[in-house]
Amino acid sequence: MDNVTVIELSESISGPFCGKLLADMGAEVIKVEKPGCGDITRKLGPFPNDVPDPEKSGQFIYLNTNKKSITLDINRVTGRKMLKELLAQAEMLVESNPRLRMCELGLDYESLKKINPSLTVVSITPWGHTGPYRDYKGYDINVSAASTLAYSEGSPDREPLRLPANQGGYYSGLTAAAAAVLALYLTAIGYPAQHVDVPETRSFVTQLLSISEFLTHQRLNMRNGSQNRAIFPFHILPVKDGKALFLATIPMQWELVLKLLGNPEWAEDPRFKDSYSLFKHADELKSLTESWRMSHTKAEIKRLARETGTGRVVYPLETVDEVMRNEQLKHRQFFAEIDHGRAGKVKMPGPPFNLSETPCEMRMAAPLLGQDNVEVYCQRLGYSKKSLLQLRVSGII
Repeated sequence: MDNVTVIELSESISGPFCGKLLADMGAEVIKVEKPGCGDITRKLGPFPNDVPDPEKSGQFIYLNTNKKSITLDINRVTGRKMLKELLAQAEMLVESNPRLRMCELGLDYESLKKINPSLTVVSITPWGHTGPYRDYKGYDINVSAASTLAYSEGSPDREPLRLPANQGGYYSGLTAAAAAVLALYLTAIGYPAQHVDVPETRSFVTQLLSISEFLTHQRLNMRNGSQNRAIFPFHILPVKDGKALFLATIPMQWELVLKLLGNPEWAEDPRFKDSYSLFKHADELKSLTESWRMSHTKAEIKRLARETGTGRVVYPLETVDEVMRNEQLKHRQFFAEIDHGRAGKVKMPGPPFNLSETPCEMRMAAPLLGQDNVEVYCQRLGYSKKSLLQLRVSGII
């Protein structure tokens, strides 16, 4: 994505994650932040030694690698004028602001098309830019609830659960990045630049099994907790030092589970002859497998699964520190270390994919607030350093 300039008018998770993925693929991403405070994630941490510092937020540092940062108050006429000057030279805008707010500022898609007909605009909102909910506000919790995701998660005898860690924002950002690349490709082969409308709720709904089940069978997919309500084993079960997922949705997989367990004699019992019987006698099967499970550690189960070729049907649940030590991730150098000007050496996850010919690179650490004002405003837009000083004093940048 060399020679593609993206203006990111977004904060929090979804828009910045979209911008990060584009930047990791080689795009020049210029992040527009509020003067004085910047992106809200600068305040949220986590911070080294739990000491708040807007330049050391782990979440901000991760979400904004390979980007430039400028400060600009777009609520003021001069600020909007300067933003439009930038957009006139860019290939893409990524934004996650309320639709009405963009209209009030004269930054809606129809207005931006007049400034730059070649500009691709990627808009990420909770509900999208059309429909009766288009101007409703929302956060990750609203998206989880409205997409049925919260209703689908948790134990059947407990309340529904919201997924942790703002997964709605990350999933929407990933969806938006994929759609943005597609839109750029279509423009490159002759189609007009377009508005990419990414509703966060829709990003979740498209990948939910509960929706497919209802469309197919007109029935609700009830919460299953750590097990599947109609299959055994499709359960998270205790082992000696933690838990592991055992999976057998078809007879061949059940045969692999039995192979891992050492082909016990009780497996010949007619009560366990088919999937229906397995599910019907699930409690008995849990008891029958308990001695094997509780005598094997997660590491031993992993090794046995490799040796017996049964890794498809069982896998230990890894904790965060175990993921950090995972030999496969280490081999692929997934966790990258970057030297940040204020936070020092920071380790973070790398790109979620590899490109063989144009690999993603961690070229730059996340920017300090407004660190690229001079380069962008003076060298690119032609403002003098004296005028930049006046803009800073007046609070516009």
